[in-house]
Amino acid sequence: MTLDPVDWAATRETGHRMVDDMLSWQESIRTRAPWQPVPSATKLRLDEPVPYEGMPLDALYDTFVQDILPYPTGNVHPRFWGWVMGSGTPTGMLAEMLAAGMNSHVAGYDQAASVIEKQVLAWLKKLMGYPETASGLLVSGGTAANLNGLLAARVARAGWDVREEGLQGGPPLTVYGSSSASARNAACARRCTSTSHIVGSAGSIWATECPTIPPSPRTGTAASAPATYIVCYSSRQSRGAPWPGW
Repeated sequence: MTLDPVDWAATRETGHRMVDDMLSWQESIRTRAPWQPVPSATKLRLDEPVPYEGMPLDALYDTFVQDILPYPTGNVHPRFWGWVMGSGTPTGMLAEMLAAGMNSHVAGYDQAASVIEKQVLAWLKKLMGYPETASGLLVSGGTAANLNGLLAARVARAGWDVREEGLQGGPPLTVYGSSSASARNAACARRCTSTSHIVGSAGSIWATECPTIPPSPRTGTAASAPATYIVCYSSRQSRGAPWPGW
């Protein structure tokens, strides 16, 4: 068994077509509406049984062009103003192709991808004013970043060894965030703590009958929270403060 294409020349031809088509699609993006709904007929075509057998790459690509490419979220369009997703770039698209082609497993090893990751983290530390001894990692997006940030905050500020004693080794943890913090923070906090409260955050989760915690470094005002807490300020208001911050 092999994962190689049956016909390398045909695969190369279809690959060239994909690159050309996608660059043309991005170049002409302003001639189309930012978004359009997926028609019922298209949904019916995509609602097919499990494909136990493969199909030729060019035929599969034809399906993509007909039933998938015309119906994106819309965030690649310059008039997509309603949400927070980035637009991407033609260079980014090509970089994704290179990354997928290498398919690097960056859990370590002496390889170029790990060297690049460490270099990017060094640049970020420099730009954000972090010490050279700080560590970090690149993740898939904002939700994964929030989750990892809260996990790091839990280890640093819980007051007991969470790794050894578990979440029951101390009092319930509370995340203290601004009212503009994303509701995803609440979802991440639920995965980090057993009985989480998000104080002042989006997501309508509030803590009551709690002692006072120190004032916010941004506003100078105090809020109510349990004695053990993690502070999470929204970067949309603090402008440059780490988010999550602790």
